[in-house]
Amino acid sequence: MASLAFGLHPFHSETLCLVSSRSEIIAALGLLLAAIAWFGGRTPSVRALGLLAGTLIACLGRETGVLVPGVVLMIAFLLPRPEQREEGFLAGFPGTGEWLLAAPSFLLVLFYLQLRKSLFHLTTVPWQVMKVQGDPLAGGTRSLVDQIQEMAVALPRAFFLWVLPLDLNVDHPTFFGLGWDHPLVLAGILWILGIPLLVFLHKGKHPFRAVAILGALAFAMPWVLVPLNVPFAEHRMYVPSLFLAIGVLGIFLWLDQRPREVLRRLGIGVAFVALLALGFRSTLRHFDWWSGKRLWSSAAAQNPKSFRAWSGLGEIALREKRNLEAIRYLEHGRRVYSRYQPLLQNFFEAHVRNLESRRVPRETRRVLRLVGRYVDERWKDPFARLLIARAYRGAFLTTGAQGDLDQGRAWALSCLAMVAPKMLVYRTAAEILRTGGRLDEALALLEASIARGLVNQDLLQHKGELLVQGGRLKEALAVAREIQKKNPLDPRALVVELRVYAAEDRVRDWIKVARILQRSGYRLDSLPKPPSLPGR
Repeated sequence: MASLAFGLHPFHSETLCLVSSRSEIIAALGLLLAAIAWFGGRTPSVRALGLLAGTLIACLGRETGVLVPGVVLMIAFLLPRPEQREEGFLAGFPGTGEWLLAAPSFLLVLFYLQLRKSLFHLTTVPWQVMKVQGDPLAGGTRSLVDQIQEMAVALPRAFFLWVLPLDLNVDHPTFFGLGWDHPLVLAGILWILGIPLLVFLHKGKHPFRAVAILGALAFAMPWVLVPLNVPFAEHRMYVPSLFLAIGVLGIFLWLDQRPREVLRRLGIGVAFVALLALGFRSTLRHFDWWSGKRLWSSAAAQNPKSFRAWSGLGEIALREKRNLEAIRYLEHGRRVYSRYQPLLQNFFEAHVRNLESRRVPRETRRVLRLVGRYVDERWKDPFARLLIARAYRGAFLTTGAQGDLDQGRAWALSCLAMVAPKMLVYRTAAEILRTGGRLDEALALLEASIARGLVNQDLLQHKGELLVQGGRLKEALAVAREIQKKNPLDPRALVVELRVYAAEDRVRDWIKVARILQRSGYRLDSLPKPPSLPGR
């Protein structure tokens, strides 16, 4: 029953469906391996090596892996052992022999933390960052005061959501600025401090309850000490849920010891209904993850202040080329919080794409001013510079002014003075020049990229299409053959061939290549056709 309570819980929908949550599963596997080896190992060496291996796996998954040795010893302290004779507050405290067996794992934790400091120049969040008042919606600058007030509400809420998982959300509401005298904050602090103290004092009578609460709290403590961008996320409940399921085991052991058969049967019946409800709720929650739009729509409906939800809806609309709808979603999110960079990037990207597709003269200068202000704020950001370069390309499509084309090329190439040369810079500048028919200049930029070794199959396709557009068909076919050296059926090479055959009016060759592309699922709507193709 305890395993089913863990496995069927709808919290885990996010853990299983969110790619970045795989680290939680790895950390849980490491913890389980360490616990099984420690409590089931028949020899001291097996126990020590198992704890060491589990700690290593957990650390490779998440930083919370550093808690594994201490938590395993805590479980050993809380659970009564057959050979345990002493009684009292410290009964069952690990002896010298157990500390020596766990010592290699603690040394591994210290090595891991030092390695993090060497690689990333920090072990956890710098203490001075948590002392200053910053932006509460950005984890890296949230002060310790804001962090504690937030967690005083978020941790109890996480527990009650585990008990009654109704208001599930990929971006839960947050409660900043309530103040120390707010009832929710005071009640949360009392709950966080009081419940663990009570279960610890009664660990002798209810050991499984103590393991469940204290283990879950131990793996939730990093949420308090490390101010993450998302204060509470369901996937972080994976390991705490594992511990809370042990509490379910304790309840059934308690029921099994009751003398009245009716009480035991009633408990099993209630548990059966609860498991059915959990399974049904998990199924419904999984349906939300089948569609990004459904997922973010439900998040925005439950939490209208979720700027991440509005950003997600805008990104989906942008991907589906619904630019005006994307702008509406992203503008709403920007009004909620104007510093979320993924939202801002999508917002300005939507405006640029809308400018490129609609070509409305009165929109041109407004979009240029809008994107220009963004570049002024992030003038060192090469992606912001490429964005305004494309905005000038959109302006050229509307006005036909060569000055806009030159401005776009200049903005794109200015990235070369900011960062190491990138292929995207050359491709963007070349595409801007191609828009104005300046094919030789565009080809020269692609050749410069190739000369620097910045080349891939996409860039070669771009070069081949430019050669076709310039009438240099033999050179374009040579580029297609170069792409095919790695994969003879590479769609990028076939697209270049198709353009060449359309330009040369080679109908049979065009049909042959078109069929290959269609079999691979490639749409031919936007590709040119030979003039003499029947039914063209």
